[in-house]
Amino acid sequence: MLTDVAYRVAGMKLLKTQARVITPTLLVLFFSILFVVFTLAKNHWDPFAFVLIGGKFDPRVDNPFYGYDGQFVYQIAVDPANGWQYVDVPAYRYQRILYPMLVRLLSLGNPIVIPRILIVVNWLCLVINTWLIEGWLRKHGFNPWYALSVGGFAGLWLGLRLCLTEPLAFLLVLGGIRLFEQRNIWVSALCFALALLTREVTVLFALGVVVSLLFRRQFRLAFAWGSVVLLPFLAWQWILWQWFGELGIRSGGAFSTPVEWLPYRAWWGVAFINLSLFLLMSIFVLPVGILPSLIAIGASIRTLTERPDSIASWVMLLHGLLIAVLPRSILLDPSGLIRTLTGLVISVLFYGISNNSKRALSYSLLGLFLMAFIVTDGLVPPH
Repeated sequence: MLTDVAYRVAGMKLLKTQARVITPTLLVLFFSILFVVFTLAKNHWDPFAFVLIGGKFDPRVDNPFYGYDGQFVYQIAVDPANGWQYVDVPAYRYQRILYPMLVRLLSLGNPIVIPRILIVVNWLCLVINTWLIEGWLRKHGFNPWYALSVGGFAGLWLGLRLCLTEPLAFLLVLGGIRLFEQRNIWVSALCFALALLTREVTVLFALGVVVSLLFRRQFRLAFAWGSVVLLPFLAWQWILWQWFGELGIRSGGAFSTPVEWLPYRAWWGVAFINLSLFLLMSIFVLPVGILPSLIAIGASIRTLTERPDSIASWVMLLHGLLIAVLPRSILLDPSGLIRTLTGLVISVLFYGISNNSKRALSYSLLGLFLMAFIVTDGLVPPH
């Protein structure tokens, strides 16, 4: 009998040891490597299967497709001075300058190497994002497996699959949040400034910080910190204006529709055009985008009435409101909606950690089911 007890105790110790060895970061590391290798193998080891250059934008490529956004990152990385000729909306694409220039630097400008470096950079960002969140959760005493809410979110994996800007942009955001939390104020501002030059929508995280500082009556810090974050972006916008004759700030690339100023009009407005289509697309849009947005808005407002200086609550409120005004070209496009939801998922995680809310942390995991689209390549356009 004592032997049985000893075996059970030894077994429990072994399970605990294995739990410490197998971490969310290692899990994401393993499956992301598997994903990249499998995707390359089924595409004859061609890294351009991740880039997806469309003949509609680059006549040098012999195919009748439009490709996807990663092709514009590639064109800028290969030839920053002239790549705009193969880009749908030059000012809009060039405002996200950091990722292609980082890839160009790491590849030494070698066009043969650039597609591979695009993949490697996003793969590393995906893994490091998971690692940062895992450490953040451990520091605050939460189960580190909540890190899978981001490490396993389809928005970042889609960024890996299609060479998009999200993995790097949100890595810089997470770094900025952690540094601000550690009172490393000015380095955090630098991270947010770089995030803004990677993907402009990350401004919502910085805006949440500034609004919170204003409610704390730290007016000088809010102005100075906000200036450090925003001025490089504004300076780059001025350069784009001089170069292309327009600002990069707009609702999207080619075929984009305007921002909707009536809440969720991109969704309910379809009912007045085609009721059958509205009901069909609501099966996806309602649970994936609309309901999470409404819940985020409600929860953040409730917290802000008690603590109006809560950074996490402002950030989550802003991301909930973003979904409410999304243009139809994004809200009704599964890829566009999932990519946009990446910021909301991170903000919900941030809210859960800051407010000691296991419910919020649990809600952040609900997006894991969207990985089905990644596993099946269901969001990859024709190529």
